[in-house]
Amino acid sequence: MSQEDIIMRIWKYAIVMMSLCSPYLYASEQNHECCENKYFAPVIALTGGMAINSDAGASQNFPIGYSQLDYDTHHETEIRGVFGGFLGTEFSLLPIWSLQLGVAYYQTTPFAAEGLLAQGVNPATTAKYEYNYKIISHQALVEGKLLLKRHERFHPYISAGLGAAFNQAKDFNVYFPPTLAMTPQYDDHTTTSFTYNVGLGFDVDISEHFRIGLGYRFTDLGKANLGNGEYDQFDPTSISSTLEQSHLYTQEVLAQLTYIM
Repeated sequence: MSQEDIIMRIWKYAIVMMSLCSPYLYASEQNHECCENKYFAPVIALTGGMAINSDAGASQNFPIGYSQLDYDTHHETEIRGVFGGFLGTEFSLLPIWSLQLGVAYYQTTPFAAEGLLAQGVNPATTAKYEYNYKIISHQALVEGKLLLKRHERFHPYISAGLGAAFNQAKDFNVYFPPTLAMTPQYDDHTTTSFTYNVGLGFDVDISEHFRIGLGYRFTDLGKANLGNGEYDQFDPTSISSTLEQSHLYTQEVLAQLTYIM
């Protein structure tokens, strides 16, 4: 085979390959232009809404000396506030998909853990007192949101985040007659715990740079517990047992304002 024949065959293969690949090259070029012109951009978002919780606090029983302390927590559904912000980047994956990646911070308003303390050596001497304390969560996460472009302006999405929660249990109070009985008072304490969230919702373009959105999110805030307990000045014995729970769950309904630079 001559050199001219080899060159001609190479050209034929090149023309065939270019004709087969041209639709994909065009789509890639369009995707690249979309990414440059619209989607590859810094993103700032502000979030606010309500956090619904029904399991703040945990029932526990432990002995202190000869006495038994039985904390029976009353679980009621609470609606509290949650707010925070997101800073990241949005870029295109495909012509109809985009992805936001970045860091986020959220904080809840206080959840109330409350219940009834039964304290005594035996059933005949057991007395009951009401108690309560608060739990506030601060979360720092790495978050992602996968958005689908529908009808130009609408963006259904799914989201997920992983990070750390700093859960503060504070302001423990028990209602008992101080001249008749003694019971431990617990210190404020902040616990660092693993947290995650998963969610879904939709965003809507309201201008070239702004979106508003509404979403639902399930969040595991992780562990929360009070500090060491201590009796009053008549018996300043420190005790290591404390009120704690391994998981604090919330279901959140959120509104969001997003600015795309």
